[in-house]
Amino acid sequence: MRGGLVTRLACLALVALLVPACRDKVSVPPVEVKVVEAYGVRLDESATPEQVTYVLLRSLRDDFEAAQAHDHDRQRQAFELTFSLAAFSTIEKQIRGAGSSGAGSRSGGPDETDAQKLYNVIYHWAPIVSHYVRSFDEDAAAMMARMKVFPVAGEPEQMRIYLDVAHDPANADPDARGPAVVDIRVAKEKSSAGSETYWRVARVAFVGPKTAEAARQKSGESGKAQE
Repeated sequence: MRGGLVTRLACLALVALLVPACRDKVSVPPVEVKVVEAYGVRLDESATPEQVTYVLLRSLRDDFEAAQAHDHDRQRQAFELTFSLAAFSTIEKQIRGAGSSGAGSRSGGPDETDAQKLYNVIYHWAPIVSHYVRSFDEDAAAMMARMKVFPVAGEPEQMRIYLDVAHDPANADPDARGPAVVDIRVAKEKSSAGSETYWRVARVAFVGPKTAEAARQKSGESGKAQE
């Protein structure tokens, strides 16, 4: 079983490396935090982390499918939507942290502008989840009902959302389905034009089901300890 999981993760890593080569680079959209409306959802100050995650995953699915179809206009529109959902200030802190630690980063070299570094991080979100796009329901209520949301320890203005997904959701064989858990972190981001704050996306990743369950249990224990 462990060997199967390792194989799936290795395949996903390969997809993340190969898919960008099939995608067109687009110009850097404005770095602007504002109200976003898409797929029938308005992401303003009252929007929840689940709603933001739903719109994000729909836009990433559209990005990936447009790239596969070589539909450059649709891909550009999808990426611009994804970019508008980013928690820019939190991502910038992550980029600086990676640079100061000497860790490798996809954010690029020192000659790049801050906007280009943000772009290079956000541009890779679609390849990260591309293996699982068939699990991203078009129905908002159905997808959000599958999400598990819990706080991030030591970060009162961040939340983590786990979503159980599969490469082939319709397959009855658990191993063939290729299950995993998409891991989305959202953070509060101040509006560029006012004092409002919105939930926006700080990180897109994935974890194995066992890791996700351990994190859920740890979060529940932490919550009980604080009560």
